[in-house]
Amino acid sequence: MNFTLRQWSIIVVLAASFIAAAILMSRGEDPAVEETAIEFDEVVWCEAANAIRRWSSILDGSADGDSIDDVRNLRRALADGRLVTPQELGFEIARLQDFAMLVEQGDKVEGDLAAGLVSAQGNVDTERVASAVAALNNALGECGLDTITTS
Repeated sequence: MNFTLRQWSIIVVLAASFIAAAILMSRGEDPAVEETAIEFDEVVWCEAANAIRRWSSILDGSADGDSIDDVRNLRRALADGRLVTPQELGFEIARLQDFAMLVEQGDKVEGDLAAGLVSAQGNVDTERVASAVAALNNALGECGLDTITTS
């Protein structure tokens, strides 16, 4: 296939662009662009953890005395806490957020919080949720807060 002069010039320009981009990318980040890492603030985290603990009654494995509003408040507290959580706990907080969301959805479908909790437990790996609760309990203990009692 014969290329016209215009087609060859487009190929050369594209190749030069790719080569230039590869050279720029291989040099690393631009020193003018500085990423600032947000420092972990233990006081802020412990305040957020206290809010999570306040609404964490649904994480104890039962629905005794809980309402759907408690689940909604827990989801909000987990979302707020996830923004300031220690890095190693972020995934566990996300897992608990997902579990709380499933409980809320189960309540919507079943029309009952206890049935919604059973439905949510059927849709998650309960051992991993228990592990996430244990990790949260460790963090609560490190903040000097009461832990979640699980049944």
